[in-house]
Amino acid sequence: MQKRIISPENRGWATGDVQNNYFKGKTVVITGELLLLGERDSVAGLLKDLGARVTSSVSQKTDIVVVGEKPGPSKLEKVATLAGEGVDIRLMTELELILKLHDTGVNLLEFVQGVDE
Repeated sequence: MQKRIISPENRGWATGDVQNNYFKGKTVVITGELLLLGERDSVAGLLKDLGARVTSSVSQKTDIVVVGEKPGPSKLEKVATLAGEGVDIRLMTELELILKLHDTGVNLLEFVQGVDE
């Protein structure tokens, strides 16, 4: 089986300023399995490189929750609870994350590599 990973050795930044981008300064939570991008830790590393703060739990400080396959129900319940309290948290699918990364200047074709398990 081939698994996709993102590693520091294959960073594929496109030309452009990645210092000022959509993710900079945002707090992001990843829940569920990312089928296209692979390991959540690798994706978290990429987001951190872009200036995001990646946490494991949803709170009032969370800006974005990336929702993959089979997401944690407690995280989604927390988002719903906070939304009811007026906290604005964006739910983002893996595809939306990929498109936002592309818009930010990340060349995912160079960035993601396949490895055999």
